[in-house]
Amino acid sequence: MIDHRTGEIHGEKSANRDDLVYAEILAPKDTPNFLTKSSNDLWNFVEKTEKRKDARTAKEFKITLPCELSNEQNIKLLKEYLIKNFVDKGIICDFVIHNDKDNKNPHAHVMITTREITPNGFGKKVRSWDEEKTLHEWRKDWSKVQNRHLKNAGLKSRVSHRTLEEQRNIMIDLAKKAEDAKDFDKSILYLAKAIELDRPPMQNMSRKKWRTKEGQEQRKRDQAIRDKAREDARAVRVLRGVAVVNVASFTVQPLQKKEQSKNNDFSEKKIVVAFYC
Repeated sequence: MIDHRTGEIHGEKSANRDDLVYAEILAPKDTPNFLTKSSNDLWNFVEKTEKRKDARTAKEFKITLPCELSNEQNIKLLKEYLIKNFVDKGIICDFVIHNDKDNKNPHAHVMITTREITPNGFGKKVRSWDEEKTLHEWRKDWSKVQNRHLKNAGLKSRVSHRTLEEQRNIMIDLAKKAEDAKDFDKSILYLAKAIELDRPPMQNMSRKKWRTKEGQEQRKRDQAIRDKAREDARAVRVLRGVAVVNVASFTVQPLQKKEQSKNNDFSEKKIVVAFYC
């Protein structure tokens, strides 16, 4: 893409990338045809529209796509999301999808305009698109649309727009409520999920770092931590009535034999779970 204002060439290195899956410009129905012919035409016109040299001409997102879906399914997923959250609200979306040959890194790069589109070109900037509330709504709907597509594909995996810490705190609260209600089966299950979520998030890596030895070693470390958390969670699920769970530190300690015999009446499903906050 050539910047007509500066003469600079952008994206030359990525133009012939072997991981390019799909590219398209999605635009509202009133968009002039010349703006959707190419990324070059679109963004040079956007540049002309702005008067200030330091004006923000676009917002850019990198979106991770589910590797459980095929490239065709991910294209359909992403287009539905972009049309619903951006195009239908007057925003032009210019996006590309990349994926490695082994289908381990499907993702999209999306650039959206900052001004509403009219039949005559761009109108005023919509400041609400910069609000944190709007960003939260975009993230929340991305998880909803993605989970629906995963379900429709017959898959059990699901995603959340919340951070791991937020999800963990929700599980802890649910576990406490279940324990107060004497629903010890649910309490154990919620605690197990909280333990599974008690880990740092996997590091997001650039394509360049992903292909390095350092990047692969980092990913293995992240996966090992994730797998250990899952294993700890599985251990809690099977230790009903024979363990004390410390919610604050997520450690599991066996009950003393006397305490087990006193409280572990499986015929009445009396399950002992101690909460330490």
